[in-house]
Amino acid sequence: MLIDDAQAAERLRPGFLEHGYREGALVTMVLQRPPDRDPPFAGLVELNAAELAPTVEAFMRGGPRDEEAVREMCCLKEELERNGVRFLAALVEGEVAGWCEMRRHEAAGQVEDVVVLEPFRGMGLARALVGGAVERLWEDGCDLIFVVADDKDTVKELYRRLGFDDARRTWSFWWPGPE
Repeated sequence: MLIDDAQAAERLRPGFLEHGYREGALVTMVLQRPPDRDPPFAGLVELNAAELAPTVEAFMRGGPRDEEAVREMCCLKEELERNGVRFLAALVEGEVAGWCEMRRHEAAGQVEDVVVLEPFRGMGLARALVGGAVERLWEDGCDLIFVVADDKDTVKELYRRLGFDDARRTWSFWWPGPE
C-alpha cells in the first residue's frame, strides 16, 4: 500500500506493523539551486547496457545475491535502455568506478541508481556522476530534474548539497509473506 499523506501514514502505521507488515518511505527531491561546490573532475562517459554489464555483475556479486539476481539485474538494465534510459559511468584509469541512470520523460529528468564501487568511494565520484547527469538532462531540454531516495538513506544529504530539496514523501507498507 502506498500512502502520500503523512498523517494517514502515521495513523495507519501501528496497525500495519502489529500485523507483520514492513514499512518504507521514499523522498522525491527536486533540483532547486546550484550545488554547494563544483564536482571534481572525473572521466564521465555514456555506456550502453552491454558495456556496463560486467561492472554491474561484479558489483552484484560483491553482496549476498545469487546468480539469478545478477542475471535479472543485467536484463533489467537492457530493458531500461530499450525504454530510453541512458547510463553515465565514471572512469578511473580506464576502469568503470561507478554509474548512474538518466531517465527522461518530456521535460522531466530523473537521476537514478547512483552507484560507486567500494574501492573508489570518497573520491567525489557520486557528486561527479550526479552533476554530469544533471548537465546532460538540461542539455536534453529537461527543466525539472529530480532524484528519489530512501528516507533513511544518508545519500539525501549529498543530494541536498548538490541543490536538491525535498518535494514529496511516499510511505509504503507491504506484507512480506509468512516467515
